[in-house]
Amino acid sequence: MNPLLGLARSRMELSRYQLGADSCLAPKIVDCSSFTQWLFKECGTDIPRLAADQARMATRVPRLDIRPGDLIFMEGFCYRNVQGLPPDHVGHVGIIEENLRTFIHATHRPNGVTRGIIDRIPDWRFRFFARIEI
Repeated sequence: MNPLLGLARSRMELSRYQLGADSCLAPKIVDCSSFTQWLFKECGTDIPRLAADQARMATRVPRLDIRPGDLIFMEGFCYRNVQGLPPDHVGHVGIIEENLRTFIHATHRPNGVTRGIIDRIPDWRFRFFARIEI
C-alpha cells in the first residue's frame, strides 16, 4: 500500500478544515494543500505549501497512467466566480486512492478530510492529474 494513502485515511473524520490553515497546525487543522504537504513530509518528501506550487513541481500524467498516491488538481470552489483567472488555475488538490476512481482531500463540505469521486468533479473544476515521487 502507498504510505501516503495510509496516512491520509488515518486523518479521515479527524482533521478539521480551515481555509489557509498554517502548516504548523497539520494534521489537526488543514486545508487541501497543507494536508498534502503534511502527507509528503511525513513520508520524507518536502513539497510547497500551496496547491498551485505543488502543481508546478509535479509531473502531469494522463488519466490512463494514474496510480495510487498520484495527485488530482482542480479549481477551488472559492474561485468559481472570480473573473480573469487563467484556464489552468489550480486551487484544490487531493490524493488518488487504489481504485483510481476516488481521492482523499481536505474540504469545507463536509468539514475535514474526506473522500471524493473523480467522475463527479464538474468539467469547469477539473484541471489535471500529476505525480510527485516520494
